[in-house]
Amino acid sequence: MVLSGGFYPTSLGVDPRREGELMITRSRSRKVAALLFAAAVFAASCGGDDASDAEPADEPATSAAEEPAEEPAEEPAAEPSGDGASAGDEPAEATLGDPEVDVLRICQAPAFSGIATQIAVTMGLLEARGITGEFVQCASGPANAAALISRQVDIVANTPDNMLGIRNADFDVVMFGQTVDKHFFDIIIGNGFGEIDCETGDWECTMGALVDTNVGVVARGAAAEQIARQLLESAGLDPDGVTYIATGLAGTTLAALESGEVDWAITFEPGLSQGVVDGMGYLPFSLRAGQGPAELDWPSLVLTTSRGFADDNPNTVALYRKSIREAMDYIRNPANRDEILAEMATFLGVEGELAEAILDSNIGSFSLNAALQQSRLENNAAYAVARGILSESQDFADFAVTPG
Repeated sequence: MVLSGGFYPTSLGVDPRREGELMITRSRSRKVAALLFAAAVFAASCGGDDASDAEPADEPATSAAEEPAEEPAEEPAAEPSGDGASAGDEPAEATLGDPEVDVLRICQAPAFSGIATQIAVTMGLLEARGITGEFVQCASGPANAAALISRQVDIVANTPDNMLGIRNADFDVVMFGQTVDKHFFDIIIGNGFGEIDCETGDWECTMGALVDTNVGVVARGAAAEQIARQLLESAGLDPDGVTYIATGLAGTTLAALESGEVDWAITFEPGLSQGVVDGMGYLPFSLRAGQGPAELDWPSLVLTTSRGFADDNPNTVALYRKSIREAMDYIRNPANRDEILAEMATFLGVEGELAEAILDSNIGSFSLNAALQQSRLENNAAYAVARGILSESQDFADFAVTPG
């Protein structure tokens, strides 16, 4: 059984811990329905420039369409703290030419943070701009990096520190958009570990209660482990005072949590909401709500590509980002809630109470304008140096580009 876009969910027996294993599948066009859908979205969104600060919904745009002029009916969550400085504002859609390539190979994984990309491809927003999306399954940050470096993909959404780590290895990759302004990683403690004597939201007390325990992370040394280490270190604790165990994506992480193999985990959706809804664990504080140390105040998902690809295909990169942005505007519109839940059922295999919990808990994290937030990304660069991911800090201008 294969999910839309060619994904093999963990519940169906594929082990995501096999890092670097890539399964390529061409996303089926569904051309007539896709184009009708895209036309309807364009018709609803025409009428002026969108000045909102929205999540990087990497949405490309056709030269005949304009950015949506109205905010969705439901006001998105406010931008996270920071000085507001940003880079990468999109050029007006009418100024963009045709895409230089007609097929984009895109890293994707069955996680809620990938829902905008899924919608942009399967609902025809990208195809309406002359580009066909081809998904490559990338089960972790290292798998993303391997696929980009080996040129198996053109576009990767990754944590900024993972992306900077690739640059540290002398591979010239660049950021061109921002899709999740807050964190998509968060902490869950297994019910088998028991309650801790801390107020909900007190991250320092929580970390003190987790010394000498086993923690599940997606892959050893990658983003989830680095976040766990930073939480411990910022709380004044030894980051080596816990045992790190690679547990993969949501399905295998929850299995490890429920069996007691790990006491807590740093993971992402659908694992966080599913763990709570199914009674496997609880959330002691929320990185997604901004609870945590200042060192972790940075956007958690950025759009990346190689500098060579960005230089050779500026229209393609800009159109891709516009497509994602349009998809995110679509997700935020309450009128589209049922369609988004239906797509989540296909893409993530979640329905009902669980799907609604995931959507409601994470919709406010999406960027409002896809623009890179310079000061918060510079904070991430400092974090990457402190964590040993980067040998030395890098200037924002060296790793950020404005597409188009």
